[in-house]
Amino acid sequence: MKTWISLLVVILITQTPAFAAGNMEEIMFSSGKIYNAIAVAMVVLLGIFFYLIKLDRKVSKLEKEINE
Repeated sequence: MKTWISLLVVILITQTPAFAAGNMEEIMFSSGKIYNAIAVAMVVLLGIFFYLIKLDRKVSKLEKEINE
């Protein structure tokens, strides 16, 4: 009996954010803010990508100096 109650509580807790996310999605699409969120996410990801490229070049340069 305790197992069933625990299982029910876990299911209810995990399903609540899913319903909230669905509602948030509707709000973001209806107000047009989803495009701002996507733009910010893309800028962050591009920044991380370019930082990693720059870091890789520096590490490659240091490895080349060490090998010489």
